[in-house]
Amino acid sequence: MSTILITAGGTGGHMFPAIAVAEAAIAKGHKILFITDKRAAKYLDKYPNITKKIIFAASPSGGIFKKLKGTFLLGLGFIQSLFLLLCYKPSQAYGFGGYPSFPALLAAKVFGKRIILHEQNAVFGRANKVLAKWASKIATSFADTKNIPTEFANKVTHTGNPVRAEIIALHNKKYQSPEDKINLLILGGSLGSKIFNNIPAALQLLPDELKSMLVITHQVRAENIDKVNKAYKDIGIKANTASFFDNMPDLLTNTHIMIARSGASTVAENLVAGIPSIFVPLKIAMDNHQQYNAEYVVNNAGGAMILESEYTTEILALKLQVLLEQDLLKISSNMQNLAILDSANQILS
Repeated sequence: MSTILITAGGTGGHMFPAIAVAEAAIAKGHKILFITDKRAAKYLDKYPNITKKIIFAASPSGGIFKKLKGTFLLGLGFIQSLFLLLCYKPSQAYGFGGYPSFPALLAAKVFGKRIILHEQNAVFGRANKVLAKWASKIATSFADTKNIPTEFANKVTHTGNPVRAEIIALHNKKYQSPEDKINLLILGGSLGSKIFNNIPAALQLLPDELKSMLVITHQVRAENIDKVNKAYKDIGIKANTASFFDNMPDLLTNTHIMIARSGASTVAENLVAGIPSIFVPLKIAMDNHQQYNAEYVVNNAGGAMILESEYTTEILALKLQVLLEQDLLKISSNMQNLAILDSANQILS
């Protein structure tokens, strides 16, 4: 079978769906050339059957020095990508966003390769707007993705957001409503979230009976772990804190409620696993895409949302109480009904 180029970079939001498509392509007998940058290379460490190549890449935005540096590094990345495509001769190219995808896809365009783009978020990204004219297909995670230029509408296919096979396996599990304990998972994205450091104060406001049932797993930035651990200890709640969790399938299997940012991969994995959630969209996310991601779930009866501008410990405590009073099994079912399980294969087709 042929070699396929997959390119993405930066955060897990770009890398996880790209890896899911790589897994699906390998299962079909393809070889994978994965072009990324040094920031994102760590996500590929446990995939020895993926050929990983690191190129130079950086944002061309900011002050004049950053713009010049970013443009220069992207130029170097383009030259590296040309060489890699000459060596590995991929038959087609799949882009999942992040700065490294631009030079890699530009090289693919130079060689006349078929290009497929994937948009993870509910708002069409600025980089994809630039790349869209080269693409033969634009796959979207959300059915109502906003800001897609009308001239590209005929290229758009709603495929959903690919998630890793180990997450897909969770779709068949039956959600168990909490009884004697409530497993609460708190995720702040790939780098944690400072706004969630005050969650212990919010939980302190809950009725004692409810509070005594909580078992917490909380992603916290490394520099804040001691402070957050002390806050949990002071209110007498058991908590497992870490700056990164590498056992997400296990965590999702046992989670009753999640409090999280609403990045595309977090939302996609939540839909597959069917975890009732309270989303707190990142206010500074480009084009406010995290709010639109969360609204898609909430509008389909899949949980709750608190905007950063409205976020307080009192509001969070109230939202958590209200969510726990609802039919969590039904909410879980609503979320799983939104999931597209063969997303990776749809993108490959």
